[in-house]
Amino acid sequence: MFLKNKILLIPVIFSLISLNACDNATTKKDDEKKVENKDKKEIPIEDRMVSMEKAIQQPDGVTQMKLSGQNLTDFPADFRKLKDLKSLFLGNNPRLDFRKVCEIIKDLPNLEELELTGNNIKELPESISNLKKLKALWLDANPKLNFEQAFEILSKLPTLNELFLKDNDLKQISEKIALLPALGTLYLDRNPLVELPESLATMPKLHTLTLMEIPKLNWAKSFMQFTKYQKLEVLMLGNNSLNTLPPQVGELKNLKLLWIEKNSFTALPEALGKLQQLEELYAFSNPIDPKNQETAKMMLRNTKIYFQSASETPQ
Repeated sequence: MFLKNKILLIPVIFSLISLNACDNATTKKDDEKKVENKDKKEIPIEDRMVSMEKAIQQPDGVTQMKLSGQNLTDFPADFRKLKDLKSLFLGNNPRLDFRKVCEIIKDLPNLEELELTGNNIKELPESISNLKKLKALWLDANPKLNFEQAFEILSKLPTLNELFLKDNDLKQISEKIALLPALGTLYLDRNPLVELPESLATMPKLHTLTLMEIPKLNWAKSFMQFTKYQKLEVLMLGNNSLNTLPPQVGELKNLKLLWIEKNSFTALPEALGKLQQLEELYAFSNPIDPKNQETAKMMLRNTKIYFQSASETPQ
């Protein structure tokens, strides 16, 4: 009986020996990994922000990549490892295949800002619509881009709040821009626009509009349109050779900031006095009569008015 029990115990003993050996092997591997990680020198975050190779080596904690103007020709698939990335600046890299780029970055779950300025993009890749957390997109200086197609794709981005369309040689803007559900800020500076799309008035969240250096725009018609923008708070009209503001400016009841610098105003209209919500008025670099300046200050007692820029202020 004793011998029988002893024989039965042999497999159990071998099992225990095997388990112990596995544990020792695992512990050894863990120790080796710890030594390896300890020996691995951490790359400074500022270096990883400007180098794809270094960022991919140590992707944790990289929230911003500044790759603009690096003349990139390839975009590695391992860029997907940057799961913490929130801001990606890829402007002025026209040799990149942006269809491939967007197929890779669509897997970045936290991306909020994407800059694609000056990349000669003709068609916006469909895969960009997977960036459901995207808040700001720069498409400046891509004059060959099919914007009608682009707006259809961007309409699938529920959080896109800022859109940059400067320097695109746009003579008109597709009415499909109104498809963008969350658009709040629109930059249209330095485009040869003659008129604005009527559909802008149907965009419930549009609060900031910049129209700098667009002298060909039909301003009388545009101000009529502005009165229909219920949420408009910021209006930038600098450097447009304007010499008068139409009376409709007084109907922009929610306006908080008006930027009209570098125009040809000699006087500001009384209609501005109706803008009780106006907090800041930038009117420097205009030949405005000093008496009219004082009148404007009386009309807008609660508004900070700047008739001189920092460079124009006597030292």
